[in-house]
Amino acid sequence: MSDSYDGEPQSYPPLAPNYLSLSFGIEGLSLMAAAWMLKEKTLKAQAFAVIFILVSKLLFVDLANRSTLEHIVSFIGAGVAHTLGLCLCPWHQCL
Repeated sequence: MSDSYDGEPQSYPPLAPNYLSLSFGIEGLSLMAAAWMLKEKTLKAQAFAVIFILVSKLLFVDLANRSTLEHIVSFIGAGVAHTLGLCLCPWHQCL
């Protein structure tokens, strides 16, 4: 009986970090598109939360082995993107 359970957990190949980032990005953009089409404030808040998790993961996990200069440029880029996002959709109007 080779098909029987032998008590050992099955091992699956690890999920590549890039696929996780990609899935967070697709989910965040999908939620944001749905929120704007449906004019739903709860979906907007959820989309912002998913995008915040994505940006945090990109900055702190994916860039862990990069040089200081790349970190500085990434943080500046994230700051500019955040500022543009707030200018385009202020919190008092967006949520």
